[in-house]
Amino acid sequence: MNGTGEVVGGIALKRDGADSLATIDNIKAKIAQITPGLLEGVSIKPVYDRSQLIGSAIHTLKHILLELCHRVRERAFETITDPIRTFRSVGAAITRKPESLFF
Repeated sequence: MNGTGEVVGGIALKRDGADSLATIDNIKAKIAQITPGLLEGVSIKPVYDRSQLIGSAIHTLKHILLELCHRVRERAFETITDPIRTFRSVGAAITRKPESLFF
């Protein structure tokens, strides 16, 4: 892929609804399985691997969900310990900025 020799390209597709990470893992396993049978000097080199991108997205989503759960728990605790103050502050938040209830 440095401009010398021959290169063949290929694309692996995922079925609609299939697990992306499982598909990527299956492709990597298949490449590892067939690599020993390749001719000398022939290799398979992935050019674009989405597994890191997917892993980062999952990590971000987990972080956001945990933060949301923490905020909901805080609001529930406030409601139990001082309901009148909480309802006043929620009412004020709704009139100013409705999305401030959660973020």
